[in-house]
Amino acid sequence: GTFGSMRGISLACVVAAASLLGLPSGAGAATTIGNAFPATNGCAAGVTFLQSVSPGVFSAPSAGVLTSWTHRAGAAPPQLKFKAGRPVGGDSFTVVGESTAVAPVANSANTYPIRIPVQARDVIGLFTVTAGECVASSASGYQGHTIFEDVPPGATRTFVPSGDPGTRLAVSAQFEADCDRDGFGDETQDTDLSACLCKGQA
Repeated sequence: GTFGSMRGISLACVVAAASLLGLPSGAGAATTIGNAFPATNGCAAGVTFLQSVSPGVFSAPSAGVLTSWTHRAGAAPPQLKFKAGRPVGGDSFTVVGESTAVAPVANSANTYPIRIPVQARDVIGLFTVTAGECVASSASGYQGHTIFEDVPPGATRTFVPSGDPGTRLAVSAQFEADCDRDGFGDETQDTDLSACLCKGQA
């Protein structure tokens, strides 16, 4: 979905207000960042990769919460963790959240729940627990940053620009507003009706 007149309202608010506003109960502010391109190219094990530059949106548009992530696996997927990173200047990033390690099903779009609060411009990425296909074929306008480490949440590291400036990471995430700033996505995670009070303030 796109941001609109229902921006920043919890799912419970949307349902409660639907009859008054004449909107379907599915209306909301959730949107997708990144793009789960089909993974075709191999990745080494033990690498944290952040999609630092792209012509599309691989970064959070504002403060909010990432509520799920998707990897479209190829024929030989690695075990993966999702990562979210915050640019702090130059080639340095602070990892602000991660998922548990998963084993994606080959040749499928695999989606997993998460709850990672983010700020505007935070970027998404992956950590390869094992080797396998995790990136798509190269395309102009893309750039990543990598480091051979499972960087933990809260840690800041200096990354290295990826050798292939066209590398596209096969990952996307669901982004939701968090208008009451409680760390829960307003559309699918927050059942607190007090979130209704901050409608339009996200």
